[in-house]
This record gives sequence, structure tokens and C-alpha cells, in this order.
Amino acid sequence: MSPDPARQPDLHLFVVASGDARRDLERLLGSLEAQIGAESRHAVTVVNNHCTPSTIESLAAWPWAIVADYGKNLGYGPAVNRALLSASPSPHWLLACNADLVFPAGSLGAVADILAQTDDDVACIAPMLLDAPESGGGVQPSVGAFPTLPRLLLGRLRPRRTRKYVPTPTHAVDVDWATGSCLALRTAAFVEVGGFDETMFLDYEETDLCRRLADRGWRRRFEPRWKVIHTSPNAQRRADPQRQIHTRRSLITYMAKHRPSWELRLMGALLRATVALRPAHPMAPSWRAGLETYHLLTARRPS
Repeated sequence: MSPDPARQPDLHLFVVASGDARRDLERLLGSLEAQIGAESRHAVTVVNNHCTPSTIESLAAWPWAIVADYGKNLGYGPAVNRALLSASPSPHWLLACNADLVFPAGSLGAVADILAQTDDDVACIAPMLLDAPESGGGVQPSVGAFPTLPRLLLGRLRPRRTRKYVPTPTHAVDVDWATGSCLALRTAAFVEVGGFDETMFLDYEETDLCRRLADRGWRRRFEPRWKVIHTSPNAQRRADPQRQIHTRRSLITYMAKHRPSWELRLMGALLRATVALRPAHPMAPSWRAGLETYHLLTARRPS
């Protein structure tokens, strides 16, 4: 049953899907179906970020899920922004989700209870993310410290799976930032800081959002009592050169917005040297994209 439009939902899930996401959405929506219920105070919107036609056709099996279609792939952050603007009425909390999630039995009830009890100065809450059972069900790295150039350089010495992250806490604790693959956000705080930065097509959008929330005095919280399965995290996939272009652009944008000028200048110098020394490397397009973004942003940035 569709949510009553006259009732303000406590939690509205915005699931951003692109490409052939049919299998992911079947698992996600299937895991939510029994937890939503006819009288639920929650709502679900699937944002069609340029999905295949068969993916959209498959959503007919879940008539309680709203489908939002903006005609193209907007990127993750812009898709969530648009979907929230279209939601009527606006929810108390929004849950930004990747499509490749599974909510174990009781997970939605757990987060609803946590949100109902959370302090008024908490802007976002992140779950403990788990690998799929067939992959061992282990805990995934999902929270990190705000990026600085020294941290980024030291991170290159660590495995790709963990280089952005700090060790996953075992108890509820405030954090700098948490991955946007599954993130509950207080709508009032999200709107106050302007939502996701729409110049960031992919990656670092959640880090930037958490940085702006922190600057306004809002807390960001990790809550291991709330557990969600994340079936295919990016850090466990083969590095995709096309995705890395977006990642590099977003990272440079973050550094230009939030870090001192000397860090940005040094990062630009390192990018120039890397492109010059390794022009044929598979990741060279990503480095060049970062350098282009660096030149664009430094030209606009006050000295």
C-alpha cells in the first residue's frame, strides 16, 4: 500500500539506482517489503538515474515504492537533492541509499527507534555496514577522518579497501564522516546546509556534506546497533578509470572548499608531476581530470 500523502513520514528512503540495477533493487525492496507494512510511517522512492528499461519495469512488483525519473544520470548527490524537493510532505529524516543494500529483518525498526531517541543536535546517523553473507558477512570500513593532504598521501601506503577509513568503532560514537551508501539525515539539517554539493557528481559528496554540517555545529553519529548489508562496495571492486575521473574531480573540489591554499597548491603540483611522468598509465585520465578541476577552481578561488 502506498504511504498516505497527508501524513509526514518519519523516514523517507531515497534509493539511487543506475544502469542494470534490477537484481540489486529486487534484493533491497524485497528486504524492505515486510518491514514497511501497510500502516508504515516510512516511504520509499527509487530515483531512476538512467536505469535500464527492464530495471524500471521490474519495480511494478513493489507498488508502494515511488519512482522518480529526471531523464538522465544526475549523479548521486543531485539525485537525492531533487528527490527530496519532490517529496510531499517532507519527512523528518531522509535515508540516502545505494541500490546495492539489503536491510536485514528488524533493521528498519532499529533505525526508526534510534532516530526517535537521538539528540536534537545530531544531523546524520550511519549504520554498521556488513559484507553479504556469501562474502563472509564481515564488517566493512565505512567511517573516516576528514581528508587532509598528509592523510591522503599516507593513505596511499594502505590497501585500497581501507585507505579512506579509520577502524570501524564497536560502539556508538561521533565521527567526522560516514560513507553515503547508507546515511540517515535529519531533513532540517540537510536543508540548512544546502544538501549535497551538486558539482560533485560522484564520491566525496558525503564527506563534503559532513564537513559543512560540522561547520554549523551539527554532530555526525555512527550507530552499530543498526546493521545493513552492502553487497558490492566500490572499494572492493576493480578500479574503474571512468569512475576515478569523477572521484578525482570531487576530491579536488573538496580540497578547494575546505583545506588551506598550500595543500591545494601542493596537490596541483603533485598532479602535474604525475601526469608528466606517467602519461600512459590507465589512471592518467583521472589525474588529468583532477588537474583540470584544480585549474578551474584555483582560477575562481580568492587569493
